[in-house]
Amino acid sequence: MSDVSNLRSTINAFYQAQDQALENRKTSGEPGGDITHALSIIRRILPPLPDTGPLSEWLSQTIAVLESEHQNYCQQEEDLTGCGSATFGELLTRLISLEPTLAMTY
Repeated sequence: MSDVSNLRSTINAFYQAQDQALENRKTSGEPGGDITHALSIIRRILPPLPDTGPLSEWLSQTIAVLESEHQNYCQQEEDLTGCGSATFGELLTRLISLEPTLAMTY
């Protein structure tokens, strides 16, 4: 699997997991607005995958942007440990786990 495919797969798996978490919350009668809000921010700020150039650069820049937005979200929403914060944390964890692999590729 190419690095772009691997990144795309990781991001898609994240969105699928979050969609499932939302569905589970709806089923149990819990609100899901915090996850929905965090996802809307992530979708807005997540840059498209590059067609050319090193993916390690895209990844490090994307992680930095996500970390900054995560901090902003936590402060604005007063959500330091809630599901919205966890949504950012989940994507960051998935992307950070790819850094060593991409760093070795380039």
